[in-house]
Amino acid sequence: MDSLRTATGLCVLALLTACASLAPVGDPVPAPGLRVGDTWTYAVYDGYRGTQKGSTRYSVQQITSHAVVTRREAGDGPDTRIFTWEWNPYTEELPEQRMADFSPPFPAFAFPLEDGKRWSGTVIAVEGKTGRRYPVHVFARVAGRETLKTAAGSFDAIRVERSIYLDNHEWWRSGTRWYQSEWYAPAVGRSVRYQDYSEYTDYTKSNDEPLIRSAIIPGDKTVLELTAYRLAPR
Repeated sequence: MDSLRTATGLCVLALLTACASLAPVGDPVPAPGLRVGDTWTYAVYDGYRGTQKGSTRYSVQQITSHAVVTRREAGDGPDTRIFTWEWNPYTEELPEQRMADFSPPFPAFAFPLEDGKRWSGTVIAVEGKTGRRYPVHVFARVAGRETLKTAAGSFDAIRVERSIYLDNHEWWRSGTRWYQSEWYAPAVGRSVRYQDYSEYTDYTKSNDEPLIRSAIIPGDKTVLELTAYRLAPR
């Protein structure tokens, strides 16, 4: 049964990733050339109500041959977040406020970004508090190019969409389905907008009918928009 639930979740995500047609995005976009001192500040919004919940600031502290070390400052206090040179995180917050380490890094991007590009991958998530391990399956695509206006300015951006399945199912619930859209702007070396939504199926929910009906349980819906940025001299 567990393998069937996992396979069903993966099939749904793969179909969602494959169905929509792609808009041209122009010339391929290379990975960002980051520098120590680069800084980006985002307003964080509740995606359901549209109200601002706070802000988050990332600044590049160190660059090594295989990693970009950033300082993240938010309402829950500062911490360190480490990425690859392609902004693929080694550690990230999953739905339901669960911090996890990834091995290998989570494949958020696959530069160069270009028209029609798709990629996928499976990583192992290890939750920081519980130590629980499970696969995370990622299906991603370049979905087109748009011009976005935020408080930081107007930017030409490439939209990346991801359908993700967290294989954290239990007897009473499915794994988590996680959907992300992210607008990467080459001019600032990072995304200018990000939004996500998650959900899972509760198998115990019933409408008092002969056959038990599952219920979709929505998770958080979050939006980040760039409000300010500063790039170190190139």
